[in-house]
Amino acid sequence: MRLRQLATTQSVCFFAFPETHQSILDVCGRNGDHKVDSSHVVRWLLEQTCRTNEQLQNLYISQSTDFCNRIVAEWENAAFLFDAQDRSAFVKVLRHPEQQTLEQLHGGRTENVHSTSSPTTMFPQLEAFRNKLNQLRLSTSQTADNLHSSALEEVEQEREAEF
Repeated sequence: MRLRQLATTQSVCFFAFPETHQSILDVCGRNGDHKVDSSHVVRWLLEQTCRTNEQLQNLYISQSTDFCNRIVAEWENAAFLFDAQDRSAFVKVLRHPEQQTLEQLHGGRTENVHSTSSPTTMFPQLEAFRNKLNQLRLSTSQTADNLHSSALEEVEQEREAEF
């Protein structure tokens, strides 16, 4: 739907649950007496998006680290389609142990993340990306404890929904 005639012949009406309405008021620093308009709704939506991104940052870092490890394994074992040793080494990196806790899977500070050899020594193409990941990990480690559990809860909810 295009809103070219908004405010002349068209109008927008927002409906929200009472909890959502109160959250919009809280984000905008308003009390119940003030009227909520579209700018408040947009501000609230942007705030919610930023909060969600912050909560999931450890998950993104973990997935990016896993990506780096897979790329390094592929490059180190380039003949994995033809050579059994390369294939075995490549598959070993791809496989993840079963029955891991969410902390182990997506914690970002677990031992298995740091136990892999550093790809920066062999492949400088990944060095800048790995350095950026390490900087992000260090910057989020200070505020991660309060955000970390909610990200893991989100992942657990996704896993339950898939099941």
